[in-house]
Amino acid sequence: DITPRGVNKGSALEFLAEVTQISPTSMVGIGDTVGDLPMLKRVGHPTCPQNADENIRALCEYVSPQRTTRGVIDIVRHYVED
Repeated sequence: DITPRGVNKGSALEFLAEVTQISPTSMVGIGDTVGDLPMLKRVGHPTCPQNADENIRALCEYVSPQRTTRGVIDIVRHYVED
């Protein structure tokens, strides 16, 4: 994995927020590995599937009881239906 200095999922989120004019605090982020930390620390609603790294699960406001793709589907349903 080769990434230019200063470029990560957090910086990509900031770019997305600027382009869409949506505040990161209004966004839901879904992650499962430490590479997702910069993004999850910026969103207002950090989430993850059940199989996420333990450090990620500790950060999230919602941890799906489902693993992998089913966890992502559960997270989307959780926030859309709330």
